[in-house]
Amino acid sequence: MEALAQKQAFSNLWHKAVDALARREHSEFELRQKLARRMDDVDLLEDVIEALYRDDLLSDERFAQMLCRSRFNRGIGPVRLKHELNQHQV
Repeated sequence: MEALAQKQAFSNLWHKAVDALARREHSEFELRQKLARRMDDVDLLEDVIEALYRDDLLSDERFAQMLCRSRFNRGIGPVRLKHELNQHQV
């Protein structure tokens, strides 16, 4: 029964993560913060993050490219952009 509960918890957290990533790219740091608010099991969170990387659904590189492109198009300079990337721990 315990294994079934673990699988269900993993599945729920996985779907929440994929739902967030479907809306827009997230940095690992940002996604961890969002998901950690919903649960206490750090090991489960690590497993989900690892699976997202393995399936190429989570990418800090893609997030950084999206952020740079978006901010550049709005006229944001390199100093502020660097600051924003640091805030997202990218």
